[in-house]
Amino acid sequence: MAQPVSSGSGVIWGVSTGGTSAVGASPEQTGDALIGYRQQVLPHLTLTSQLGVNGNYVFAPGDGLHSALTPELKLTVDLAKAADLPWQASLDLGLARKLPLVATGDPVPGF
Repeated sequence: MAQPVSSGSGVIWGVSTGGTSAVGASPEQTGDALIGYRQQVLPHLTLTSQLGVNGNYVFAPGDGLHSALTPELKLTVDLAKAADLPWQASLDLGLARKLPLVATGDPVPGF
């Protein structure tokens, strides 16, 4: 599920889930969520800031849950609108940092 890409400025969001299973491999379940804000700076220039959370669980001994938080800032130039072209063309420049979220079974001192 997600908000349509062509919806213009404002809040953007998306949620997805899936999984894999193969012969000789461990089954895996995945999930992703995204929330952000898109702002049109100029008629052909859009700035998007978003925060994504993704995770997967591998059903295997010694593996398990893996998750990450990814903040991203993206600048999109609509080349077709800028040059009045009859087809769609865009240039996306993004800056993101994937931050792993680590959970351990060790108790936190003081809690």
